[in-house]
Amino acid sequence: MEIIIFEDKTCQNFYPLNLLRGTFDIKCGVFSVKERLELFSGKKISLFTQREKAAYLKSIYPGNPINKFKPADTLYINSRVLLSRKQFDSITKIKRKNWTLMQGDTLIAALILKENISEKIPDDDLNFKGELKNIDFKSLRTGSEIMIMNYAWDIIKYFDHMLPEDLKLISDKKLSPKRKFRNLIKQSDIYIGKNVKVYPNSVLDATDGIIFVDQGVVIEPFTYIKGPAYIGKNCIIKAGAKLYGPNYIGPDSRVAGEISHSIFHAYVNKQHDGFIGHTYACEFINFGADTVTSNLKNNYSKISVSFEGKNLNTGMQFLGSLVGDHTKFGINTMMNTGSIIGIFANIAGSGFPPKSVKSFSWNIYGRDVSKYRIEEALQTAQIVMGRRGLKMSKEYENLVRTLYDN
Repeated sequence: MEIIIFEDKTCQNFYPLNLLRGTFDIKCGVFSVKERLELFSGKKISLFTQREKAAYLKSIYPGNPINKFKPADTLYINSRVLLSRKQFDSITKIKRKNWTLMQGDTLIAALILKENISEKIPDDDLNFKGELKNIDFKSLRTGSEIMIMNYAWDIIKYFDHMLPEDLKLISDKKLSPKRKFRNLIKQSDIYIGKNVKVYPNSVLDATDGIIFVDQGVVIEPFTYIKGPAYIGKNCIIKAGAKLYGPNYIGPDSRVAGEISHSIFHAYVNKQHDGFIGHTYACEFINFGADTVTSNLKNNYSKISVSFEGKNLNTGMQFLGSLVGDHTKFGINTMMNTGSIIGIFANIAGSGFPPKSVKSFSWNIYGRDVSKYRIEEALQTAQIVMGRRGLKMSKEYENLVRTLYDN
């Protein structure tokens, strides 16, 4: 049986986090949806995505069929659902043929026999030949509802649950470092990988959750890390940093200051003081010195966001910022609760910028908003990526140019 993760029309609600990646590549926990399902299934999974992203995704996932059908019975899984291993196993064991699994109005999964599969790319309803029988998700008896992400901020909402579950998956039989480190609280729930350097006077506290420090990490003196937390490969945690879990700090990031309940996708640069909370930061973001994100309103009311010209209540009491790739913040920048910042934006100056900042825009306090020149944006991105030993691919550049023109 083949497995396909598909993006439906609701994925447009994940701006700006999925502009330069598939919705299935957004992190919620240690893993993205794609990574988690490949771990559960033990094999590469086919992907269906927006056509403008297909060429780029093919370049980074040569082993995953992109927007292709195979002549086989196929299990379709929605890229917006966060399945546990128990839920995944229950779905794959359904014995009926040609079925759909719905939770409310959301298609969770569908199994379609090869003779019933259309040659067209599936949409929200899936194109098929024949009748599909709906299965009530409650019949799976997994003990809980399936978590569904409908908007980008749902990633932050579900992060508190998903990170500890993912840490259990990767930490099994790997906990308790053989080397001796000082100041490890509840050492049985701390994993420290190869070539990790933990300087004196740093404290790792796993009282409230597992801490997983991947290989090549440097933790400088007087750092406090409270679990649950994942520190990705080759990260540098700078002196005096305070990380209050849950936190996911992606590979090759460099962080300092105070960070709480946040996801740093990879290559995030926050090397100075300042508070970041309940925030999703995509790749190659630079937080200038003393940049802060507000994550709680003074009156403790639910946080609203400005999205596609509408004011939407998230129903969340804690929400910081959702920030797209390659965005840069000047020193002392203050971000309001529920801010949504596009890709390749530049923000600087005193006062609070708008809660909604468009991609490729310059937002300098006291000046009119202007659009970033595409050649200058790409040149800066190439310099930034080069500093981390990366080269911008032609497919990546073409995707950025397409997004700029739209």
